[in-house]
Amino acid sequence: MMGDTEGIKASNGYDLSYEARTNIMDSSAVSLANKLRNIVVRNLQVILIILGVALGFIIGLSLNSHVQSSRYDREERKKIVMLIGFLGDIFVRLLKLLIIPLTITSIVHAVASLDTRTTGKLGRRTVIYYSITTFTAAIIGIILVLSIRPGDTSVQHEKFEMNHVDALDSILDMIRNIFPDNLVESTFRSTQTAYKDDVTFIYNTTIPDRNIRGSLENLTKFLDNNVYDPWIVNETSPDVRVIKKNSRKVWAKIEKTDRMNFLGMITCSIVFGIALSRLGPEGQPLKEILDVCLKIVMMLINAVMWICPLGIGSLIAAKLVEMENIGSTFESLAYFIVTAITGFAIQGLIVYPTIYFICIRKNPFRYLLNMQAAAYTAFGTSTSAATLPVTLKCVQELNQVDSRVAQFILPIGATVNMDGTSLYEAVACIYIAQLNGYNFGIGKILLTVFTSAAASVGACTVPSAGLVTLIMVLEAAGLPTTDVGLLYSVDWFVDRFRTVCNMTGDAIGCAIVEKFSRKDLDEYAPL
Repeated sequence: MMGDTEGIKASNGYDLSYEARTNIMDSSAVSLANKLRNIVVRNLQVILIILGVALGFIIGLSLNSHVQSSRYDREERKKIVMLIGFLGDIFVRLLKLLIIPLTITSIVHAVASLDTRTTGKLGRRTVIYYSITTFTAAIIGIILVLSIRPGDTSVQHEKFEMNHVDALDSILDMIRNIFPDNLVESTFRSTQTAYKDDVTFIYNTTIPDRNIRGSLENLTKFLDNNVYDPWIVNETSPDVRVIKKNSRKVWAKIEKTDRMNFLGMITCSIVFGIALSRLGPEGQPLKEILDVCLKIVMMLINAVMWICPLGIGSLIAAKLVEMENIGSTFESLAYFIVTAITGFAIQGLIVYPTIYFICIRKNPFRYLLNMQAAAYTAFGTSTSAATLPVTLKCVQELNQVDSRVAQFILPIGATVNMDGTSLYEAVACIYIAQLNGYNFGIGKILLTVFTSAAASVGACTVPSAGLVTLIMVLEAAGLPTTDVGLLYSVDWFVDRFRTVCNMTGDAIGCAIVEKFSRKDLDEYAPL
């Protein structure tokens, strides 16, 4: 009776009994515990990835001085680094294994699910977005490097003779790769213009037999019977060109390189998807097969994600252990690193969210928060291509972007939309100009913006690819390429932030293009 009376009093506003208060507190604690457990379960992969990144830094920094000490010779250090990075190597291999089936099935499936008119509109909107963000990134980089002026600090470094890179050849190589001559070959090889230095310098410094010098015929005979490539001395060959005749000759030839031709695969997939879409009901069985294949690939991606924490931690630890002197390297280039990372932060945390908010009128940081797994994977692997499976998973499943838009835009973005690379190359170009005492006028600055943006489009989706195209930007600006070697020591670190910026731009682009394409998508085939 007493309990009933107290219960009635409680309902009328009187104080609850001790037992009632205890029960409420217990139920509140259980409810809070359940909420926390649900949050942990939902975000378990992301939590584990964060722990993997932190563990990678801790292990790498703690083992660096021990491994780099005099007790180990060079070969032993390489072996230790290989063992530390072994799990990371396996993880990257598994991601790369899924790139081809994911790219082909997702693009063909997405394009086949739309009509030609809708695909064309998606393409145009994607190009507009990519162009705006790429040039914006380059402009931000220019503003920062001119304001901070990291190149004015005294940096002692060696000069490195870098390979020649020609802007026209790079553009033509990109166009050639868009139209592959062999679809199967494009999955593991691409076309690239190769360059070699003046052969006179080579044989004068490496060939001990003086009797063969002074004659091109004698030199050709020698090269034919030795390990040197004979094509670099054959000016009459239609495949060989001399593209530079100043103090030395540079010989150029179009060759096949062991690198995946992403552009060719994307082009063939889009064309195949358009043809399948125009087939109508006849192509429905193949569409269903592609749908099943895509689901299988996504299941495999989910499985691979569970070793992501170990893989990323292993990659980061191996890179840190490999560095000979972490402190001095980062100290000498501290201003450059700060300038570049500040630019990536502005692009990723201000520019992208602003564009997202203006176009979609929603909280952009909730969208970015759902991309955490892709961001950490990009940071660990340092390649947009290997991150593509995780990016697609986050965009589709967590941010609920239309699968047709995500499957169409993300593979293209991972290949050509390199906003972080555009920003980095603009910063690096002006940085090297400041190191050498060059003063850039408005004309050279505009040239740097355009060449940085153009070079980022042609950058391949592999780690540190931006350094290769940076040579092209430097030569277009008339700057020495010998200082690029200075950036190699920290590029592995900056490249990770660069890749995160690239991935974020692709992910935000999916949401924006979907917003402006919603009417077209619903009219053709609503989900």
